[in-house]
Amino acid sequence: MVKNLSAVFIALVLTTLECGAAVFATDYSSLTLSEEEIQLAVRLTYFETEGEPLLCKCAFAAVIFNRVLDRNFPNSVEGVVYDAGAFRSVERKDFQTLDIEGRSIDDEIAVRYTLRRNLDSTSGALFVMKKDDLHLWKIRETLRVGDFVFGKVG
Repeated sequence: MVKNLSAVFIALVLTTLECGAAVFATDYSSLTLSEEEIQLAVRLTYFETEGEPLLCKCAFAAVIFNRVLDRNFPNSVEGVVYDAGAFRSVERKDFQTLDIEGRSIDDEIAVRYTLRRNLDSTSGALFVMKKDDLHLWKIRETLRVGDFVFGKVG
């Protein structure tokens, strides 16, 4: 578990400024997540954003938490992760069994940082997709980073 996030904060701020993304304060304080739920969010972030920059991982974590708080989605991390058809990586046979210990440090930092600091670089995005899939959906883009586009309906 990552305990000191100050160096991460500096790196994230610099990355955010380089990408031109704005970071919005949000309120995740109503989320009281167990360690198992946090680790499930880390696992999903790892599988979905492998090889992406830290800002993308933080944005992805924000989408998970934004969905938990939105009345149109399941109200738990587990419900969001396993929502039918929501995330391709969940369908992988090794999603639950692959040992990601030591390979998911950036993902754990992203999830814990986003949750602890109540920061959302996606402006409340509820959807995330690969750039190549953007034509399939009608969303209002709020952030584009790495190979991903984040957005909202409308």
